Amino acid sequence: MRWVAVVLLAAATGGAPALRAQDADSLFASGVRAYRALEFDRAAGLLSRAAAFLEASPDTARRAETLVYYGATEIYLRNADSAQALFRRLIRLDPGYRIDRLIFPPEVTVVFDAARRATPAVAVRMAREQRFQTGTGALTGVLRSSTFHEIAVEVQRLDGSPIVRVYAGPIADSLAISWDGRGSDGHPLLSGRYLLAVSSLDSGRVSRRMVRIPMEVTSTIGDTLPLPPLPEAELLPELKRATGGAEALLGGLVAGTLVAVIPSAAAPDASLAGGRWVVGIALVGAGVAGFLKGQGDRVIAENVAANDSIRAAWREQQAAVTVENARRRDSAGVVVRLGAPQVIEREGS
Repeated sequence: MRWVAVVLLAAATGGAPALRAQDADSLFASGVRAYRALEFDRAAGLLSRAAAFLEASPDTARRAETLVYYGATEIYLRNADSAQALFRRLIRLDPGYRIDRLIFPPEVTVVFDAARRATPAVAVRMAREQRFQTGTGALTGVLRSSTFHEIAVEVQRLDGSPIVRVYAGPIADSLAISWDGRGSDGHPLLSGRYLLAVSSLDSGRVSRRMVRIPMEVTSTIGDTLPLPPLPEAELLPELKRATGGAEALLGGLVAGTLVAVIPSAAAPDASLAGGRWVVGIALVGAGVAGFLKGQGDRVIAENVAANDSIRAAWREQQAAVTVENARRRDSAGVVVRLGAPQVIEREGS
């Protein structure tokens, strides 16, 4: 008896979802048979129950198929508003859904197309985990749209404030998008939690519907290089202290003295004395000027040229390291893990 209880318990717990799925499949199949047999009242009841069973199912394709048959049934029951509501519910579930025109006649497809045009929505198809290198790779995905309309795609902080706009413009049936892992400043986003938001906009560019996908970003930025120092030890002396000024000073003093003093002692002549003194003083002044000139530093032109070459090479090395560091800062290995999409709809949309 114990094994019977175990079997019954399993059927009542773990087996319940499987039973519900079987019930939904059975109801759907019976509803489609009733629809094809033109038993629309019976078909509506069966498909309504199947849709209720599938409400929380991850099987989007089966849910969409159930809703499209249910909506078609309501059209033939002349419940146009109900059919519109069911088709819009289907479009929100799967914006990329297109009705099979080989199965459903124009009276159904016309109502579906009207509901699709009135329900701008986008579905996001992306791999749950992506790895890429900024500068050479990107986070990629495909958007499927219910109808032609304007959209905005942004990377946002958790509070909804924008970090960078990935795309803004129209979408028809589908659109490929990519994000290079950088913010609006051009630098790789730091590791953390963010949102990828895809908004469907109305004619006034107001968001009517938004798909928000949580993103966990792990960004690994390469280490930067230190700037090379100026090689002071390689620089040559550029000035040389002059030492030849003493000879010029001594020569000027001696010559000036000889001109001014000795002739006066040997043959005094008052009329010429003044002129000799002027010449003597000039010679002394020339000696002093030569002395002062000889005391200044002399530039060693060949050493200056050699040092200029060393400094130019150093500046080139610094510039190269600066460029490399900028490249390393702007290039990062990025891993993005995406969570489950969340749909936010504005009232009245």
